Amino acid sequence: MNRKKRRELLCDLYTVLEETFGPMRWWPAETPFEVCIGAILTQNAPWSGVVEAIKNLKNAHVFDSFSLAASDERTIAEAIRPSIYYNQKAK
Repeated sequence: MNRKKRRELLCDLYTVLEETFGPMRWWPAETPFEVCIGAILTQNAPWSGVVEAIKNLKNAHVFDSFSLAASDERTIAEAIRPSIYYNQKAK
């Protein structure tokens, strides 16, 4: 099966699943930005650590793209420490 056919098949499958079960809201996030940050933080980390790290970022008022970009790595690393590999993820 070629690439285009596989893509069509996957899209059809996704459509059937969504029509059957509705939106699953499988990722517990309030915004698309939070989904992106959570996806990075959850790599090799327990979910409980990710929840704590997101809470820390929000409490530090650096939970938006502009604030994160303006923050120094050390501040971000300390906030996301519960997510493991925080120095690498802060970069």
